[in-house]
Amino acid sequence: MEYLNIILWSLGIGVCLCNFYIYYNRIVLGKFVRELIKKSSYSENDAVFPDAVGLQNDLFLKNSLKSKTSVLYGVITRCENGFYIPEEKKDKAEKMYGLKGSSFAMVIISSAAIIATVYLLTIIMPYLVELAKNIF
Repeated sequence: MEYLNIILWSLGIGVCLCNFYIYYNRIVLGKFVRELIKKSSYSENDAVFPDAVGLQNDLFLKNSLKSKTSVLYGVITRCENGFYIPEEKKDKAEKMYGLKGSSFAMVIISSAAIIATVYLLTIIMPYLVELAKNIF
């Protein structure tokens, strides 16, 4: 039963960490994508660097743009002129990095709900396991 509790808490904490990571991607890294959308940078001719939109001091963005495995590269493309969003990825960028439905309060509420659910499961699971043993 001890192992089941460890697994449940690990899953719950993992999902909470994912909530915060998604929020980070959407808010912190998404600033640049939203600026590209605002500037209508949908081709190489309209490409801009973070400096041009006032994000030259954002260390998180700089580190993310250096890494070729960044989630940003799922929606933006790099060229000599800077970065742009290809026309075919425009809808995906708006859905992934739009501010609709993303607030820190929502992250806290959903994380609290997950932790509460895990807590209830750790209380209920021993009874369910005992019930299953008695049935079989």
